[in-house]
Amino acid sequence: MNANELMIGNYVKDPYGKEIRLVSVDADASMLTPIQLTEEWLLSFGFELTQYDFFDEDGEDEIYLEFTKKLIDKEYTYSVILNPNGVCDFCANYRWTESGALIATIQNVHQLQNLYFALTKEWLNLKTKQK
Repeated sequence: MNANELMIGNYVKDPYGKEIRLVSVDADASMLTPIQLTEEWLLSFGFELTQYDFFDEDGEDEIYLEFTKKLIDKEYTYSVILNPNGVCDFCANYRWTESGALIATIQNVHQLQNLYFALTKEWLNLKTKQK
């Protein structure tokens, strides 16, 4: 990983594979690895499962999961759609629109943390982390 994509407070894996929260970021972050964004992480950050669809795409079963987090006193929510390919769509959903606007595609926990902070100026606080 590059140090320029990390912020203090990001969750990553240390060289031994243990999930840690960064308390500092130095120039040598190459020993750290990203954590794949999963349903467990989204729920731990306070997102709620708002849509679940199961469908057959060209003979392959696919599951579509949408998780939403509403900001208090705001007219929009953020949603993360977990796709079968491991790439997630991060969308902003405004009260006055029917569908959300795709902002970015992400794969890792630290990307979600950084994007959410850039948009809201609030940290995603870890509610619970289940193993």
